[in-house]
Amino acid sequence: MSPVLIHQYPAHVDVLKRVGGTYRESVVREAFEDPFKGWGRQHDLVFIPECKLNSAAKDTSFANGKLPTVDIDRAVLRDDKRNRLCKPAMVRTLTEYNVAMREYRAARLTEFVAHEARFDAREFTRFTQRCAKAWKDVPDASAWVVSPARG
Repeated sequence: MSPVLIHQYPAHVDVLKRVGGTYRESVVREAFEDPFKGWGRQHDLVFIPECKLNSAAKDTSFANGKLPTVDIDRAVLRDDKRNRLCKPAMVRTLTEYNVAMREYRAARLTEFVAHEARFDAREFTRFTQRCAKAWKDVPDASAWVVSPARG
């Protein structure tokens, strides 16, 4: 990630604090997400603010407590060579984003995406090296990220 984007975070938090008068989680969260969104746009990626969670009971939920619903034509499932019903699948969707409510809606399936969940040690090493380079000027990255939230 660009050091410029990283260094914009504290300034953005300060502006939000000055205008909104608070360091509430929702304010800090927005400022924290912005550098990731900016970096993602530069690489044709979309930032998804919620994380998928799998419980020991094999239940799937998301940090905001909502399960996504994707519209799909029955013929697509009927004609597919693989049975994808009630099984995890990686999909590509077209989705509307409601800015006021900060939620996605009207998701429509565009395609199934081949995906194999596995750990790639080379890719992980490459990622951590890139992160270390991007954050090299920050002595304690964890403290830096949370410090504007104190106050």
